[in-house]
Amino acid sequence: MIDPEEQGRADLYGLLARLFYGPPDAALLRAIADTRIEGELAKPWGELSHAAAVADPEGLRDEYEGRFIGTGKAPVTLYTTAYTVRFSNEVPLADLRGEIVALGAARRAGVSEPEDHIAALCECMRFLIAVQKRPLDEQQRFFSRWIAPAFAPLCDAIDADSACAPDSDSVAPSSTTSAPCTRVLETLVLGVPRGMTIVACTPRRAA
Repeated sequence: MIDPEEQGRADLYGLLARLFYGPPDAALLRAIADTRIEGELAKPWGELSHAAAVADPEGLRDEYEGRFIGTGKAPVTLYTTAYTVRFSNEVPLADLRGEIVALGAARRAGVSEPEDHIAALCECMRFLIAVQKRPLDEQQRFFSRWIAPAFAPLCDAIDADSACAPDSDSVAPSSTTSAPCTRVLETLVLGVPRGMTIVACTPRRAA
């Protein structure tokens, strides 16, 4: 049986994966708004919860599609290697695929997205914690190698694009929630307060 603290971390990774995968529907917004967290994550979660309480699902869909899908090239990419590749001979996606296989995970049937999508990486963290129950140092290593280097520049790109639409009411990841989502993610690998409860949300596609 998984430790409650680890289950809480896994659930938060699952939620982040779901929010990066696609715009939240009304039911998910209500679940976020109705959930409370105490301790280290209380402030960033409170910001996210408030944003969810006042958000319009249709507006969020339009914003998500405009920012992360777009027509032609999306204004902001959610593929993390776009933020970490420095030289043309680097092949981080091949390395990531090899590591995912070594960890015992596999691409879901019908999924065509590359494994470096931030939602897929968050789902991998959920898998390592809740399914495989990997030691914290192994979780830390995967997080540090594949998520940490890309997440800050990704959020910077979201913030820069959000500056063009200052009146948007967004729940994640967007102008009002990239900062709280960042703070939530940064604390996850170190653990969260025991007794934390949150709705578990599994993304529909991931590595």
